[in-house]
Amino acid sequence: MANTKLQLPYGIKGGVLTHVSQVPSGIACNCTCPACDAPLVAKKGHLKLHHFAHAKDSDCASALETALHLAAKSILSQRRQIVLPEVKTHFWNSRYSCVLAHEQTYFLERVDVEKRVGLIIPDLLVYIRGRPIAIEVRVTHAVDKPKSAHYRSLGLSALEIDLSQAPRSLTFEELEPLVVGPGPHKMWVLNAAAERKRKQILSTGRVLRSARIGHSKWIVGCPVQARVRNGIACAHPVGDCTACEYLIEFGSNMNSVTCSAAASTPKSKRIRGDA
Repeated sequence: MANTKLQLPYGIKGGVLTHVSQVPSGIACNCTCPACDAPLVAKKGHLKLHHFAHAKDSDCASALETALHLAAKSILSQRRQIVLPEVKTHFWNSRYSCVLAHEQTYFLERVDVEKRVGLIIPDLLVYIRGRPIAIEVRVTHAVDKPKSAHYRSLGLSALEIDLSQAPRSLTFEELEPLVVGPGPHKMWVLNAAAERKRKQILSTGRVLRSARIGHSKWIVGCPVQARVRNGIACAHPVGDCTACEYLIEFGSNMNSVTCSAAASTPKSKRIRGDA
């Protein structure tokens, strides 16, 4: 059975991205592939979803993704607006988390398709209030870690629109709410404003690192002296830090903490007695 997820609903006709429902059947559709520019045939029978196929056998793996990228660009260029999801900073201690912007509609000043930014090429690049936002249209694969890291290095906000579960027969009118409107299929890969706020909040604390004392791992230099081990003020990452009001965030694998109380106290000191 053919994989309907990979069936192509859009072709290029007269330089314009066109849905299969808008053209005659067969080679008479006079359409070409959005990715490789090869001639397409409009398959419009009674048993399968209408779709395009290459006139000659072709393994054009990027046809569907290219078509949906172009469809998203066409929709955003015409509507000139998009609903962006909530912007929020996340910390282990929720008292430091904050909402910077609620989900809302924004006006688009410009929409570019596959324009190089640094070493990467986002699917779309839109401009809101003079600031660029990369938009990745997910068809088969999510944004990977290297690409996400590159957005972080550039300080460029990036949004992923997940169309991997969307029916492949969608017309422009049916696709429009998914591209423009709200929904859980829209997720921030990176939000530059949230990253700046996160760094600002983390800077109000001081990083305390863990060390092996006896048979356990302890956070050394606890300013509230949650525990004392071998004459050193320390805290257990799970038993003490998780419930502590001064914890801002854990480091990787709980090997460190950013502590707001530690920011106003001297570095780790040895004290008398064990508890």
